[in-house]
Amino acid sequence: MSRGKMDNLYFRGKVLYMKFTFMGQYVHRSTGTDDPKLAALAIKKAQKEIYEKVMQVVPEVPVVTLNKAIEDVWSERWQKNRSGLQSYNQAYVVAEILDGSTPVHTIDTKKVREIQAELRKELECAESTVNRYMAAFRTVMLHASESYNFKAPKFTLSKEPEGRIRVYSLEEEAAILGWFTQHKAYDMADLTAVLLDTGFRLSEALGIGKRNEEGKLISEMRLNLRTLSSWENKTALPRTIPMTSRVHSILSRRGDQPFHLTKGQAKDKWLPMRAALGLDEDSDRHACRHTCASRLLEAGRTLKEVQEWLGHTDIKTTQRYLHTAPHAFSQMAKCLEGVTESVTNVVLKVPPTGTAVSIKSLNVFDFNRARVAELADAPDLGSGTARYRSSSLLSRTIYFSGSSESF
Repeated sequence: MSRGKMDNLYFRGKVLYMKFTFMGQYVHRSTGTDDPKLAALAIKKAQKEIYEKVMQVVPEVPVVTLNKAIEDVWSERWQKNRSGLQSYNQAYVVAEILDGSTPVHTIDTKKVREIQAELRKELECAESTVNRYMAAFRTVMLHASESYNFKAPKFTLSKEPEGRIRVYSLEEEAAILGWFTQHKAYDMADLTAVLLDTGFRLSEALGIGKRNEEGKLISEMRLNLRTLSSWENKTALPRTIPMTSRVHSILSRRGDQPFHLTKGQAKDKWLPMRAALGLDEDSDRHACRHTCASRLLEAGRTLKEVQEWLGHTDIKTTQRYLHTAPHAFSQMAKCLEGVTESVTNVVLKVPPTGTAVSIKSLNVFDFNRARVAELADAPDLGSGTARYRSSSLLSRTIYFSGSSESF
């Protein structure tokens, strides 16, 4: 290759370096190539970067509205997912607050915080719900920034407090079912019993015998086999569980589609009952699922079994119910009782200073008080004996005949 004179370029070893001044900016660095044509292009690129920086020229960004960005995500991602419609609707709630005609590249971090605050005010809901709406909005903004080449704003979701797991006692269950029956809300009494005995989510129970928009069964009952199957659910994990006698009796008399209720109607019937019985705000329909899980653990079922029964994808979710079922550990406590029983029933005696006893007969040492449990009556100064002195015990040393060992 010719190494003749080249404007603003020179060889250092086998690589061409650029060296020039442009718009008052001095540049001296490698082009990363030995090809003069590629090196010349590198110079032009460097000069363009300087020009844009000095003149503050912003690369042109296509004007894309928030509504258009939402539709893009729907067509490319959400319509393929089971929960996509919910995210789509949540994103449009944000668009109504912000104005869907707003260009997405003009939405900055400050505007994101304002939207978050407005959602709290408008929805009057838990922080976790606000986070779901903001997560859908974040998905739209990240997708748009990648598609249309602009920097997405920063999103910071609120920290969600750890919720209390509400479990109904047998007395509370009887009161709830009794109230619904007394007020002739028989559908709610039956629905509550099914939720308690199956651990089904509300949507799964209401979907028994019904089909989705694609014609697929949401949940299916087989009375002859005494089984319930959840096909369409939150975690997309189909599962089949056996019916209790109570569930079988209820579903047998209620027909092919047992529950003709929407979630909203179920809520409207639940709230008056909760108020009348003086139950706390955590006493909702989903607490029936918590109760089912707790009762299974109380009965000694393993975490893995309960996880599969409830359809949890992560066993950590199931582990949250452990503290609601302390009796699940009762067998473990009995094992410990068997080990410690001989200790708790021992009568401790203090040996006289200088007493020699057989170490084979010693079970428990209390060094802090210089006591020894179950002392042998007859002294034995032969092999395998220990001579005890109060001072020696306090220093945790046992003196054997001919040798010593420290504990």
